[in-house]
Amino acid sequence: MSLRGKAIATLALAVLALGGNYLSLPLFFGVSFIFGSIMVMLAVWFLGTLPAVVVAITGGLYTLVLWGHPYALVIFTLEAAAVGLLYRRGLRNLVLADLVYWLVLGGPLVLVFYRGAMGMAWEATTLITLKQLLNGLFNALLAGLSSWACS
Repeated sequence: MSLRGKAIATLALAVLALGGNYLSLPLFFGVSFIFGSIMVMLAVWFLGTLPAVVVAITGGLYTLVLWGHPYALVIFTLEAAAVGLLYRRGLRNLVLADLVYWLVLGGPLVLVFYRGAMGMAWEATTLITLKQLLNGLFNALLAGLSSWACS
């Protein structure tokens, strides 16, 4: 793919990621399922790690509005970088790469940021950690199914 084509695809996925997070699904207690990382995972698969990080940053900006703090943006940006690196280094399964991220880095970061920096109760922090993990895996699964259907 040409550089111009890659830039256009990155921009399109970034806009869709922003829209996917805007169209969040409220669950309870201010916890929402978001869908922007579907586009991030498609960017990992189709474009590479750096474009996926750009897509994650763009989509993650809406979490500042949705949740009122920068921590999710940091966690989702790192998710794109980690999954992209794992995928490029041989773990060619988006769901497994995402699971590795959430177990090794993402989950612990949620605990540090939400419990440590924000002072949330353990119950709320645990709930959000599990929600983020499941949300990430669900979105990676949808992206993986989409990429499989397109190949």
